[in-house]
Amino acid sequence: MLATCLAMSTTTGAALAYGIRQPAEPSATIPAGTGVICIMAIFNAVAEVGRRCFPGQDPEFQAELGRAVDQIDQYVLRNSAATPADLERFKQEQANVGEPSAAVCRSEVIGMYRNLARRGTASLRSETEALVARPGPPEWGDCL
Repeated sequence: MLATCLAMSTTTGAALAYGIRQPAEPSATIPAGTGVICIMAIFNAVAEVGRRCFPGQDPEFQAELGRAVDQIDQYVLRNSAATPADLERFKQEQANVGEPSAAVCRSEVIGMYRNLARRGTASLRSETEALVARPGPPEWGDCL
């Protein structure tokens, strides 16, 4: 998933398939919406890992992660031409949502889950709120 996120950050066709535009040229100031799609892919993959690989563990973190995913979904729907069906397809293709546990519970994403959980719910909440605070077209950007 991480490699996919990096590869997708430069792949215009896939982003356009979801009604999401790619960033133009990098600028000195980061425009609103930059990195939202990358974070959406990562947070959805990490949430799926939590549900499938760590059921019942870290309940406060998993609840906050679910809230973050919902906030980002709403941001993308408000600020792009993407539909709820587009988001579901994106999550299946980019975050392994609904895939067999063997595909979901890989060490790469498990490590991301553990790192995010270790940082805590307050950090996750404040970073998500900052990400969605300014309206703007969601772009892949560089969230890593």
